[in-house]
Formats: sequence, structure tokens, C-alpha cells
Amino acid sequence: MCLSLYIVYYVFANIGMLMWAGKITTVSKQAEDPTIPSLYYLMNFNDFPSSLVTLFHIMVVNNWFITCNMYCDVVGSNYPQVFFILFWVVTVLIMLNLVIAFMIEIYDAADGETS
Repeated sequence: MCLSLYIVYYVFANIGMLMWAGKITTVSKQAEDPTIPSLYYLMNFNDFPSSLVTLFHIMVVNNWFITCNMYCDVVGSNYPQVFFILFWVVTVLIMLNLVIAFMIEIYDAADGETS
């Protein structure tokens, strides 16, 4: 089950790298925006590890709107919102619920054997 979550991350990271590799840097448009904190340029899709960190940042909803608005400003469209919301729905509402349900099922099966 955790491998399936990794596969979702892998697919979305590669799509993000194809769409936005090199768009977020220290000298790109978001660096001049006062509403974006200074180190948010690290949330990028320039390489695979950075993509995974960015996707985890979106998954745990840690100021995701700042990252989403940063990408929308740099790209000039609202397609990053669709990408990030779709990623969140797939990972949190579907995949994490499946992983947690699987863990609860294992616990319940183990607990039933000991009683």
C-alpha cells in the first residue's frame, strides 16, 4: 500500500518536473513578491528530491495556498491550482485513507487472534 502512495508521488513529481522545471529560482518572479516568504523558492520542481518535498508540503497542507499562488503567478495561469488540488485529493482523500484502512485491518486481524 505504501508503494502505491510512492507511485502516485512519482507520477505527480514527474508531471510537475515536465511542466515547471526551472520556473522557480532565486531570481524568478516570485522573489520580488512581498507576500511570499523568502525561502519558498525551495518549493520547486527543478529536480526529483525537490519535487517530493514540494508534494509532501502540499499533502500536509502547510501553507499550500502560498505555494499554489507562487506557481500561478510565475506561470501566469490557474493550472497549478488544478494540479495541486488533484494531487491533494488523490493522496489524502484516496491513498492515505486506503493505507490507514489497511493498517487498521491488520491491527484488527492481529487483535482478533490474541483474544
